[in-house]
Amino acid sequence: MNLAISSFGMGNFPEIAEAYYQFIVRQLPGWRINAKYHTGCRGILASLNTDPETGYETHFTVSHPALYWVGGTGWNIRPLYDYALLSGDATFMKEKVLPLYQELGLFYEDYLLKGKMGCTISFPVNHRKIIPAENAVLD
Repeated sequence: MNLAISSFGMGNFPEIAEAYYQFIVRQLPGWRINAKYHTGCRGILASLNTDPETGYETHFTVSHPALYWVGGTGWNIRPLYDYALLSGDATFMKEKVLPLYQELGLFYEDYLLKGKMGCTISFPVNHRKIIPAENAVLD
């Protein structure tokens, strides 16, 4: 997904930025449900596999045992941040990008844990490229 749209920020393509933003907006109801039901958190959690119609995580099977990718939501909304930053479109940043990051922040407030030494821990990490673990580089 991101490779296909990654150049709209550098290329200053506001029409692509807006289309991608609208795509993300259509994903948000599913992302909110994913956060709530898969992790018990507020905010948004993108599905591991992007679905063109919904943001629901529906791909869990024996051959695909990962439920979610904690870092995936930020990875999906980052191109919008890049566009707003590179284009200097302060309105796009304030009205569209920052609210997405605020919802993502709610998720991380609930999901991340404080470790014994005061460090932040991302647990559990659940991604198809690694076994369930703690503090994966992917997150």
